[in-house]
Amino acid sequence: MYGKLRRGICLGVLGSVAALSTPGWAAAEGQLMELTMRVQEHMEGMPALPAHTVTRQICSQAGSFDPHELARLPSDAKCNITHYEKRGDVVRFDETCAAPQTVTSHGVFHLSSGSDFTGTMRTSMDAAGHAVTVDTAYTGKKVGSCDPAQQQASR
Repeated sequence: MYGKLRRGICLGVLGSVAALSTPGWAAAEGQLMELTMRVQEHMEGMPALPAHTVTRQICSQAGSFDPHELARLPSDAKCNITHYEKRGDVVRFDETCAAPQTVTSHGVFHLSSGSDFTGTMRTSMDAAGHAVTVDTAYTGKKVGSCDPAQQQASR
């Protein structure tokens, strides 16, 4: 169960950071972003699981960033951004989810030139009575243009 929630958190963050890095003047056209996540999971009392890396391309919609999109998870998740701060090219946030299980996350993202970014997020939860920590490192870069409406229609 925590894998589905963790994937939702990671993908929601990726899409939101891609939107954050989108300049407002590109409103008619989306940005094709290549997003790479390196995930390391740790469970209390167990050796660390091998890290794994996932790379995906998503079409981010141009426009202003809504930090509440970070909580865009499966419909049964009840998540809130409890802290959000953007200073210069650095975005920091804390998120808490109450259902289907308690999950807390802290993320820091650094925006680079254009739409590129790097970031880290630490997510903590309980699974089968053991504390679980998921550390995720993100890299995002613009690789082209796309039509967000077309991608939405294909889902």
